[in-house]
Amino acid sequence: MPLKFLSFPNLIQEYILKNMELCEVFMMSLVSKKTKYCSIRARIKIPKILFNIRKKAQSIRIGIDEKKMKTKTIIRLWEVRKLKTRRAVRIKIGDDFEDLAKIRSQESQTNEQLCLIKVECIDETLMKGLYDHFKSLFCESKSNSLWMETSMLFSIEKLPIYENVDKIFLTGESESADAKDFESFITRYPNLDSLRIQPEIIGELDVVIDAQKVRLTNAGKFGTSLLEKFDGRHLLFSKWIVEEKQLNEFIKKWMKGEGYHNLETIQATLILNWNIRMDDVVNELETERFDRTKRPEHFNIDNETLFGFYSPPVSFAGNDTYDVIRESDGKRASVRASTNSFWFAVWNAGF
Repeated sequence: MPLKFLSFPNLIQEYILKNMELCEVFMMSLVSKKTKYCSIRARIKIPKILFNIRKKAQSIRIGIDEKKMKTKTIIRLWEVRKLKTRRAVRIKIGDDFEDLAKIRSQESQTNEQLCLIKVECIDETLMKGLYDHFKSLFCESKSNSLWMETSMLFSIEKLPIYENVDKIFLTGESESADAKDFESFITRYPNLDSLRIQPEIIGELDVVIDAQKVRLTNAGKFGTSLLEKFDGRHLLFSKWIVEEKQLNEFIKKWMKGEGYHNLETIQATLILNWNIRMDDVVNELETERFDRTKRPEHFNIDNETLFGFYSPPVSFAGNDTYDVIRESDGKRASVRASTNSFWFAVWNAGF
């Protein structure tokens, strides 16, 4: 196969490569230096990439339907306890990794072709080599996603920095991580559009979170620390631990224009049996009650676009609701606190 392929003119080679499955192009690039350079020369463009990083398995996927969050796996890397040498081959990936591996084409559960690579150890050399090799073959999207297990935070310095990442999902709902380890990770990825964190983060933040929307599944006390360092647009917290005084300070800071200039919404549920008193939240703040002549009753938070789930419009008209005004530009925001929940929403001038 390689000899016949290499005998074709360059234009024919490029045509063949551009009509192959992406996993086949990747596998061909591992055959020899010549086939690798042929693959690079084709400059095949690919849509949005999703890098899925776990302790003993990794995958590289491409987006095929962003609205439905559908992806297609191109490469899957597995760590096995003992690699059987039968049918194993020595492969070179990147500049520094060379070792025995089993590599083959496999059909996924959705009947799509992927490249499966089995090795005895997934270390930083292989991870960096795989990413560099993949990056050299394909023209990357300007908007990629990174899904990573919480356990990988403990060795973050050994991981490659994935380029053009604007969405991050840190998985592991039953796990926890130290705030310092989280900081070391998140400062590698500025200008994020979306950040979703499942594990509980222990400790306080010392850096500003550079993300437009953040979702915390186990906010705890860390949610308040993140709020103090947030300069984005949307926050969604679950299991939040927050005091009325802390919310009062946040609202006061927004009203005086001392921070949160880009903030649009906060949606939060508190931990079980943790309720907040609205009177204490707005204590000594200049507030207004709901007035239909000044704003609508309901605020429509487009959670389907923001966070991937539908939610009905939020009512800001009850006894648990107050309006506050920002001094610098007269912008209006509504604050609502009820049993086990808190909302903050900034109204646009045209509603």
